[in-house]
Amino acid sequence: MGLKSNVLNKLEEAKGSFISGEFLAGQLSVSRTAVWKAVKSLVREGHIIDSVPNQGYKLTPASNVISNEGILAEISKLGGCAALKHAIVLKSVGSTNTFAKQLIASGESNVTLIVSEEQTGGRGRLGREFTSPKGGLYFSLILPDGLKAQSPGLITTAVSLSVCRSLAKLTPYSPQIKWVNDVFLHGKKICGILTEGVTDLETGSLLSVIIGVGINYCEPQNGFPYELKNIAASIFPRGETPTCSANALCASVVTDLLSHVSNGNFQTDIAEYKRFSLVLGKTVTFTQNGTQLSGKAVDIDDRGGLIVETDGGLLTLNSGEISINLLK
Repeated sequence: MGLKSNVLNKLEEAKGSFISGEFLAGQLSVSRTAVWKAVKSLVREGHIIDSVPNQGYKLTPASNVISNEGILAEISKLGGCAALKHAIVLKSVGSTNTFAKQLIASGESNVTLIVSEEQTGGRGRLGREFTSPKGGLYFSLILPDGLKAQSPGLITTAVSLSVCRSLAKLTPYSPQIKWVNDVFLHGKKICGILTEGVTDLETGSLLSVIIGVGINYCEPQNGFPYELKNIAASIFPRGETPTCSANALCASVVTDLLSHVSNGNFQTDIAEYKRFSLVLGKTVTFTQNGTQLSGKAVDIDDRGGLIVETDGGLLTLNSGEISINLLK
């Protein structure tokens, strides 16, 4: 790491507390002038750092620039995460999932996190565009072998649970899961999840699972596009002070998910998933074999399937999409 990165790492570790320039210089084996220059450069990048004579430098709690150092420092505060080998933070990327595929194609075989402040070509399910402006938190996690034997439905279940657990812990809000891959807040979507597999073309075996998560962290500077205003929202609307940093939220979701995966304990989490469910007890509409059907969502089975009571009896949806009438 360069000096600026090392200084930021130290400031993130002590976020909210002062560190003397002399201490930083000694720890990093550089001059105090070099530390001062590094701090000035960080301030120009948007980090909010207080500088007080005889006290030193303090990265304020309000500082909220997404960074590799910030995410790793927050993961460390949570007890660390031995499974995570690499974290890559980008200012902008077409798609973090596509970037992850490119890493795998170039030989990446470790658990790797890719984070970006924005996506210019974000993707949702079924090839749909996923609007990803600055103000959001967009990341993908490469899992090389840990989920080969797991049900795809349970992978998405695990991710949505990690997002909801983290939001419930770090914010005063109560998130809900709209089966199968969306997280809602106050009746609007604030998070989408896209899980993809990378296979060996010769053997057909699964090489890696890529988990993509897009979270509307803060409201975009220009607001949401007209067509999304009634269905999308951010965790923290414009003018509201975030109760957690984007780094802390990312670290919490990733740490929770990797702990969840290493335990392999998907089955016992279904009860908790149900408690976060937005759809149970509601009327849902879906398409099966080219026919549009509707019914009442009554349960979620042990593999993450949605059980719907229709006029023709009970049906279990293991994939696909539903629309929901929140008033019923």
